[in-house]
Amino acid sequence: MSTEHTLDLSQPLAILLRDTTKKAHERAENSPGAKLLLNGKLSKVQYTQFLMMLWHVYELVSVCLICLS
Repeated sequence: MSTEHTLDLSQPLAILLRDTTKKAHERAENSPGAKLLLNGKLSKVQYTQFLMMLWHVYELVSVCLICLS
């Protein structure tokens, strides 16, 4: 099964990110972990792990943006 995508690179980065990550965001929003987070039912350890994962994501985004500037 081919998953070839054509991107319109004339679009702003925010639009490209939104469109190409839509399905992943929908899966994440409906995950058991997201439901626990939104209901305030994560333990302190789980919440800390979640924040650590986000740190890695945003650190990489930051590095990439610096490299492209």
